[in-house]
Amino acid sequence: MGFKTFTAGSVLTAADVNDYLMEQAVIACTSGTRPGSPNEGMTIYETDTDYVRIYDGAAWQVIAGNTPAARAQRTTTQSIGTGSATAVSFSSADYNAGTMWAGGSPTRLTAPIGGIYVVTAAVEFAANATGNRQVHLYQNGSERTRITVPSVGAGLATRVSHSDTFNMAAADYIECFVFQDSGGNLNITNGGDMSCLAATWIRRNV
Repeated sequence: MGFKTFTAGSVLTAADVNDYLMEQAVIACTSGTRPGSPNEGMTIYETDTDYVRIYDGAAWQVIAGNTPAARAQRTTTQSIGTGSATAVSFSSADYNAGTMWAGGSPTRLTAPIGGIYVVTAAVEFAANATGNRQVHLYQNGSERTRITVPSVGAGLATRVSHSDTFNMAAADYIECFVFQDSGGNLNITNGGDMSCLAATWIRRNV
């Protein structure tokens, strides 16, 4: 049963009480039919998004439900030039709740709702003994954080992982950039789906 708006002169029937008051602690509606004049503390369940939202006096905040989460992966090698940061382009998604990854924007994971996200990137560089390797996390085109490690040596791939938390608004996006200074082009590899970018929503904005 959905949300019913009573107008002046409406008769409150037993069925109204049973359907709208007694049987519903949470109002069921869709994202397009939310109550138009909610009171602070009102709670709804959106049947089209599977989100549980509460009205905080200013906006409908997600508090539970179909948690956005995605892990995009690189399934082929990508050549990275020396001396400049390059965005990793991902080719598929291991999981993609909330459609955070889309093939039309292969470098990005996009937040479908605002909130705090845990973001993790992992990259495997082909074996090379020269220089350093970096993984950068970007938000909306700007670098937020990075990690730098030295090459592990000749004959061994260098694996780098990095994670952080991000306060994101709906439609904000994250990307993974990588850097290497071996002196020449160097591949990031696809061994065991090692090169990936993942994000999981953990709570609403604070």
